[in-house]
Amino acid sequence: MTCSLFGAPGFRVSPGLTPYNGDRGTAVATVAGGESISVGDGNYVSDPRDSIRAYAAVTLGNKIAPRLTVGWGNMLPRAGEHPSFPLEVGFMYVGRPKLQLTLSGSACDMTGHAGQSARIRRRR
Repeated sequence: MTCSLFGAPGFRVSPGLTPYNGDRGTAVATVAGGESISVGDGNYVSDPRDSIRAYAAVTLGNKIAPRLTVGWGNMLPRAGEHPSFPLEVGFMYVGRPKLQLTLSGSACDMTGHAGQSARIRRRR
């Protein structure tokens, strides 16, 4: 939803609101068996029988995001003129994004302690 306010010829300011449509970004990663990974202050080697898996999801914070744009130009030609390409810049405040990170799988501690292993189940 936008309302454009026109000033000098071709100049406009457009405040508006954008509803959040539920889009989100996701990612999946795997650390192959025998490969190393750093988590916090620890270094681990992924277990070949139960590789480390990482799942991440990002969602936006606000259900309604306020926005403000300013622009110059008009796409519709006036009588006898050619079409133009308008310029518009602005910003939208989507709120604080939420990141969820989940790690699972088995790994061995790289500190040299033989037989010591760590089962990774973290959620942020």
